[in-house]
Amino acid sequence: MPTTAEIMTGHAATFVAAALTAQITSINPGGTTRNVIPTTYLGSSTAHTKIPGDLVMNEPWTIELQYVPGIAGQKPEEILAATAASCTITFPGDAAWTSNAFVNGLGFFSSFVPGTITTDELLTATATWEWSGVATYTSAAS
Repeated sequence: MPTTAEIMTGHAATFVAAALTAQITSINPGGTTRNVIPTTYLGSSTAHTKIPGDLVMNEPWTIELQYVPGIAGQKPEEILAATAASCTITFPGDAAWTSNAFVNGLGFFSSFVPGTITTDELLTATATWEWSGVATYTSAAS
């Protein structure tokens, strides 16, 4: 069953397999990298040479959220028990746009760490989302 977590900045995140129900305060996209393969050989005389690898790696995304211990959708065993499934994260946009930019793909939560309990501060937690394969970015439409 899809679970939509509200993001306080106007984003929305839908995790199909994970039972995350929370106010998300921030998402830190990890970026995308590609392997670099050295191709320098004994006859090279001026500089090292390299070529790009074939596969890209979608780095994990870090998600900060408000944490209420023990409620449904915020128990570590519920969040981490999911298998790889669909995720769509929609970014905020202009009111004149017909659709906002979004990223979607398959993935799963690989970690869930409750934050420090501190007087007069919001109790938060950090979750790590791992992409399994391609994360597709779609531009906003105006």
